[in-house]
Amino acid sequence: MAVHKRLKEFILTCYTSQINFAEEMNLSKSCIARYVSGLVKPDGKCLIKMHEKGLSINWLFSGTGSMFADNETGKKLKFNYYKSNKIFLENLNSKRIKYWIETNYNSLEHYSACTSYPLADLEQSLEENNVIDPIILRVLEITGCNSKWIFDDNESMYNDNVMGIKLSNRNNNNNSIENLSILSEKFTLEEIMNYFLMLDKLLDLNNNGNNK
Repeated sequence: MAVHKRLKEFILTCYTSQINFAEEMNLSKSCIARYVSGLVKPDGKCLIKMHEKGLSINWLFSGTGSMFADNETGKKLKFNYYKSNKIFLENLNSKRIKYWIETNYNSLEHYSACTSYPLADLEQSLEENNVIDPIILRVLEITGCNSKWIFDDNESMYNDNVMGIKLSNRNNNNNSIENLSILSEKFTLEEIMNYFLMLDKLLDLNNNGNNK
């Protein structure tokens, strides 16, 4: 899909119309129309503003990952999108899992790389109407997802383990690593070591991605 077509998809998905998006961007409707038609490409300043309005620039140009930016606006747009598509209904558990993965690991591709779970198997299992593989549920629990939340919105989305606590703290704007003495009261040494090994892998992947 071409860049201008992805931009159109984002606008219709998140802002319902070009007029609404133009108002958010403080640009004329004709300017947005030229971007969407492919006649003109947004310049750097405009792309920065689009990112501020929740658009992932990486997705816009490459088509990989989530269309939503990894910022507050993007998270709100993502939440509203999944909520409007009834993600919280029990018969849409696969969409609920996908929402959790994209919220905490940015994309299915990134999650697959972090967990070594084959991407093709992950995508197939999360297709609509497919029965969720119990192995995926176990992997989700290890990586911080509360499997009860998948079926019950009253539960916390984060598991009560090292990764769950880390992800919860990160999304609550607390980026500090928990004190080891506090962790040792609740988790075994093996669990703590596995957590830091996974954290190192996440940091390596992020650094490699930034250096490309």
